[in-house]
Amino acid sequence: MTIPALIEYISSIERPTGGQIAQMGAIQIRIPVITPGQIVQASVAPAAGTYAWIGYRLFWDPRMVPDAFNGNLYHGGHFMFEGTLSAAVLAEGVSAYFVVTTTQPMRYWAQNVTMLNQFDEVNGEFLTVQSEEDLLTIYKHLKDLTTSGFSDLAVSAANLLCVLPSGTSQGFLGVRR
Repeated sequence: MTIPALIEYISSIERPTGGQIAQMGAIQIRIPVITPGQIVQASVAPAAGTYAWIGYRLFWDPRMVPDAFNGNLYHGGHFMFEGTLSAAVLAEGVSAYFVVTTTQPMRYWAQNVTMLNQFDEVNGEFLTVQSEEDLLTIYKHLKDLTTSGFSDLAVSAANLLCVLPSGTSQGFLGVRR
């Protein structure tokens, strides 16, 4: 899968003092054995020294058995994904922008609905942001897209990213045309 243009744009932003404002990152949650009917839960937040993740893709191990799990990903007051991990979801993953901060973690829940032991593995791709100031700088750059000649689609994606709950002291920041 290619990296979305908006993520490439964000990863190209530099701090006024120099250096990239966001770096590529990834996470993997792997549970080797989940017994029939068992429910597993996880709460995921950036590690110490990192303020936020700007996520853009979630995907599961394609070796997982289709329709073996019901589950959800919950973040910022809404469900990003809720349902059965079907063959299509396992093959394609879920593309969505989300901002996970130390004060606003993502929650994952899955239940094995088969009569056999199963394993679960969910992976995420994101940009790491070191501070709230850096995240607010990214939002400022996204707001500036409206005058940069970017396509309406890019501006819409930037607007969606800015209005996601992020736990910043600035609240929701939208891009306006």
